[in-house]
Amino acid sequence: MPKPWDMHVVVDATGSDGCRARPRSAHRDGTGAHMVVQAGPLRVYALDALSMTDLTSAWAAAHIRGAHLLPIELPRPTRSAQPTLGIAYPIAEVVVEGRQRWNVRPPQRGRPFLEVGVGWLTVRVHDRIALDTQVRSWAEASAFAVRIFGRNRMPSFDALLEQQQIRAVREAAAHDDRRIERGRGRGRDR
Repeated sequence: MPKPWDMHVVVDATGSDGCRARPRSAHRDGTGAHMVVQAGPLRVYALDALSMTDLTSAWAAAHIRGAHLLPIELPRPTRSAQPTLGIAYPIAEVVVEGRQRWNVRPPQRGRPFLEVGVGWLTVRVHDRIALDTQVRSWAEASAFAVRIFGRNRMPSFDALLEQQQIRAVREAAAHDDRRIERGRGRGRDR
C-alpha cells in the first residue's frame, strides 16, 4: 500500500470575494448527488450529509466565536504605478466524505486572524467581510443540502448556529465557574 501524502492546505481569506454553492449529480439519473461549495479560492466537494454537516458546523461556530473579534475590513494594499505583466490566483479543490474533525480558534494576541481547521485544511480569516463571505456560502450550501440529502440527515444552518450559540454560552459559563473556584481556593489559604 502506498504511503499517504502528508498534505495541508492553508487559505488566507481577506475582504470580499465570490461565493457559490450548488448541488451536483454524478450521473444523469440524479444519483450520486453531492454539494460543491466555493468561497474565494477554496472549492469543496462534499459527498454526503455528514461531511456537509461538519463543515457547516465549523463555519457556524466561526461566526459565533470570532465575528465580533475581527476588524470589519483590512486596509487594501496600494498597487504600484508600474504596469504588471499579469496576475495568477491559485485555487484549492478538496473532496470530503464522512465525519470531519474541525476546530475554530478565535483571534488572540499574536494571531490576529480567526482560524478554521478541518483536518487537512486551514482557513485563516482576517476580517469580518471575509468571514461573512465564507459563512454566506456555507449557509447557502446548507439550504441546498437539506433538499438533496434530506431534512433528517442535514440540519439547517439556523439550527447549527443555535447549537453553536448554546455551546459558546456553556463554555463561557464553565470558564467562569473555574475562575470563581480558583478565587475561592485562594481565599481559604489566607
